[in-house]
Amino acid sequence: MDKLWACYVEYWKKYAEFSGKTSRRDFWYVVLFEALLSMLFGFFEVLPALHNAFYYLESLYSILTIIPSLAIQSRRLIDAGKSPFNLFFWFLPIVGWIILIVYFCKPSQTEINGISKADIGL
Repeated sequence: MDKLWACYVEYWKKYAEFSGKTSRRDFWYVVLFEALLSMLFGFFEVLPALHNAFYYLESLYSILTIIPSLAIQSRRLIDAGKSPFNLFFWFLPIVGWIILIVYFCKPSQTEINGISKADIGL
């Protein structure tokens, strides 16, 4: 649970950092945390007395996470050896989403243009 929280805090620290890399583990921990948070919001939205409050709270949270979500996805694509411009696949329903999920699941790129990072001193 500590690692999950640490990854989520790092997600907010790198709020608008589109360069650099994010590991698979860190990326999927953030996705898991966001899913759990969404389920929590959904649970409270079902309660009649809290529906409006949590509806607006979830809407505000969704708007606030647009930029950090794009940033972490961009860093994950860079780590997988893909261009951040592949995020435009989100606009291609179903097929594009599947392509992005496959890219997000790819292991970290350990080579730069076929040359090992260790060979070039990185």
